[in-house]
Order: sequence, then structure tokens, then C-alpha cells
Amino acid sequence: MKNDFQGGAALVAIHAKTGEVVWQALTENYILRRPVINDEVVITGGAYQPEGKPDGEVSTRIYAFSLNDGSLLWDYISNDGLVRWVDSADDLVFFSAATETVYALDLADGSLLWKYGPGYWMQFPALQNGQIYFGSGDEIVHAISVSTGKETWEHTINASSLNQVGRPVIFENTIWFNAVTGEIYGLNVETGERVAFFSTGHSARVGGTMFGTLYIFGDPEGNVYAYNVK
Repeated sequence: MKNDFQGGAALVAIHAKTGEVVWQALTENYILRRPVINDEVVITGGAYQPEGKPDGEVSTRIYAFSLNDGSLLWDYISNDGLVRWVDSADDLVFFSAATETVYALDLADGSLLWKYGPGYWMQFPALQNGQIYFGSGDEIVHAISVSTGKETWEHTINASSLNQVGRPVIFENTIWFNAVTGEIYGLNVETGERVAFFSTGHSARVGGTMFGTLYIFGDPEGNVYAYNVK
């Protein structure tokens, strides 16, 4: 099928028990990311091609819809390219796209509150206790305040060529994540101080998860590993 950069992707709400379509909102984007819900608002985003730009040179549009009927509440447009992730907490909406910049928008009207750009490829974040935690391609884990966009702390992992940090998970007062080269790290969520480190000898393409005191991740060959980190 030929790509249609002017296509209209739809966000669909389906009744969980019956499968009935409750509402459908047609957008002006050609692609949308996984939606998130905050109170009575559904937030999603994606890419579209502005008029006059060559095929493939896309801009970013973030949407907020009413959870009840799918009506459009607001949208936000930027020139950041394909959206990587969208999330929401408190009264804020966060997203990042191809420019590797974190944006914070007001949930009520979509106005820009702040933006923060580490300048390197970013993984999906974890949000908790008024902070956003994420790793970047320069082998640094960042903690930034959701209210101000200012950096609270940063932590440099063991440097390795093209090493990257998987999506963090938070358990009790520790933020856990793995690097592409397989090391598992535990940092204090408030200070960024390293409190645990495990060298597994396995590679990983994405982040892991926590189940009780077990940190679990998989390698590119399809193997799954569990490590007791407590």
C-alpha cells in the first residue's frame, strides 16, 4: 500500500465488554500513538505532513479528546516530526518526538508550559512523585521536575559504545532500568545515587519490568531472565 501522508487516522473508543464502537474521532494526522487517559480527557498524538513539504517531512500534532463523546478539546502543533511517546500526569501532558525534546502542555487547554531537550535519543519515561525519569543515548539517566522542566539530577551509567537505557520502572524508593549491554541499575529516586548494580552478561533491546523483587528482561534471541535485586 502506498503511504498517504495526508491520511486521517482515527481514534476509536470500544466498549470493553461488548465490542461496540462508542465513538470515533477522525484526525488530520496520518499516524497516531497509543492514547493515554487523564480524568475525562484522552490524549494522543502523531505526525502529519504540512502543505508544501516533501513526502516524509512531517510535523507533530497532539490531540486531547473528551473521554465521554470523543469531541476535540484542543490540539497542539510543533515541528518535531514523528511522535515517540505521549504521557500525562496531574494536570499536565508530556510528549517527545524526533527532535528528542520533552514538551509539557497544560491539560486544560494545551498551552505550552516548558520544554527540555537533552539532545540525544530518548527512551520512554517513568512518571512519579512530580518527576519524569528517562534515559538518553548519551548514557545518562535524567530526572526532571514536571512543574518546572528543570533537571533535578542526572546519573551517568558505565560508558559503552552506543549504550542506551531502557524504560525505567520504580519500586519503592528505587528506580530500576537496564542498559543495552545488559547491566541492571538501581538508583535512589530522590538523589540519583546508585544503590545497586548487576552485570548480567546478556544484551537487551528494550527495558525490563519488576515483579515483586524480581527484575525481568529479555534478550534479542528470545530468552527471558529474572534477577532478584533485593
